[in-house]
Amino acid sequence: MITALVSGRLLAEPEKRTGASGKPFALARLAAHDGEADAVVSVIAFGGVADQLAALGKGDAVSMTGRASVRTWTDRSGALKAGLSVTADALLTAHHVRQRRAAMRPADSADRDAAPRPRSGKRQPEPAQDDFGEAGDDRWLRPGGEL
Repeated sequence: MITALVSGRLLAEPEKRTGASGKPFALARLAAHDGEADAVVSVIAFGGVADQLAALGKGDAVSMTGRASVRTWTDRSGALKAGLSVTADALLTAHHVRQRRAAMRPADSADRDAAPRPRSGKRQPEPAQDDFGEAGDDRWLRPGGEL
């Protein structure tokens, strides 16, 4: 078994289907760029991962991990082709990253960060409180500085 981490963009809207056993699943095709060319990856997902995949749209960026297998086929012109199929175990999108970052912020910074920041000028870090003196007191850094 090959475990793969694949990142790319969806080539089309994912398809949500129901199997013969009544189990829902989702199918998608992903364009993964390897630095030289795009490789098309066929994806299938089940359960909650299928719901996450089905919620995405054409062109959405996604990273996924899962069991991969290389498949070969002959196209209409008779040429042998190879491709990668992934059974997705987990997905990560920009939406998931934003949610996790928001959950990690302290409550007071969520309000401050919600407002757009001006792009001009650099944001100055707040002075740290330390055991060497008052906040912003850097006399201990200077030669001959006294506290």
